[in-house]
Amino acid sequence: MSIKALVTDGLISTPAEAMIHNGLGNFAQVSTVPVLNSISPTRGKIGTTVSVTLHGANFIAGATVAVSGTGVTVGTVTVVNDSTIQTSFTIAAGATLGPRNVSVTTSNGTSGTVVFNVGRGGKGKLENDIGGVDAIGGAPDIGK
Repeated sequence: MSIKALVTDGLISTPAEAMIHNGLGNFAQVSTVPVLNSISPTRGKIGTTVSVTLHGANFIAGATVAVSGTGVTVGTVTVVNDSTIQTSFTIAAGATLGPRNVSVTTSNGTSGTVVFNVGRGGKGKLENDIGGVDAIGGAPDIGK
């Protein structure tokens, strides 16, 4: 038996479509887990619903999206193609502030995570409760 990996994007770290050859000229496709590379936007404000786009590979119909923690509800998941998912996150007014891990699950497994930050709005930026500092690393607002 031999394994042949077809890497289409040149990234060895990206799981690739694998074909197993049984020595008799027959090939069988091996399922591949989803890969989640990025999310846009990367942050959202409590008390709002945010449309998000996830980018990666090996997305298939029936994929689900998970967000760690409480207070963030995932809306309808639409698999646009094998590398793009669109959904929405409804962020409750009482949601815990700070980073959340987002992952994609298909019948082939679960992706690694990317970070989505939950914060409160203030003066045109997103803030969390970590010393009044912007969740993305900005300066604190003084005199609120």
